[in-house]
Amino acid sequence: MAPVEAIITPTLKQAIAKADALDAAWQKKNPGEKPPLGDGLPWQASPDYTANCIAGDSATTGKDARVSISYAFADDPAGNYTDMLELKPVFDKDIGDNVWGLDDVMFADKSTMDADVGPNTNTFAALLPPNAGGPATCTIFGQSGQILYTGPILS
Repeated sequence: MAPVEAIITPTLKQAIAKADALDAAWQKKNPGEKPPLGDGLPWQASPDYTANCIAGDSATTGKDARVSISYAFADDPAGNYTDMLELKPVFDKDIGDNVWGLDDVMFADKSTMDADVGPNTNTFAALLPPNAGGPATCTIFGQSGQILYTGPILS
């Protein structure tokens, strides 16, 4: 995370710390198994490398801004996708003014980096050990304890 740490907001830093703690707890309960974040944090919708990554349109909404990032596969255009970066102003004491900080990544599939693990959302993720012989699962609970989703952890 070191390359982006200086530009992420405190809110996203908290969400990442929570995700890391959940991942460490899962790893402790399942030694030898690849943890849910075993490939690192998902900074884009697909883990596949794309030769073309283009920052697209940006728009401001009140005090926030959004910037689209398009990923293109030359050999498989059907796999192209666009993620969205959500930026918020953060005060930078060194320059004495606000700068844009990365507050969330909205993936092409409509999920977000902060949604399942963020401390300021209505949901939180409970990482569970793998099913016997099956894939690792994730259960997402609503604030009042109802199950919103149970299924495989998608990588």
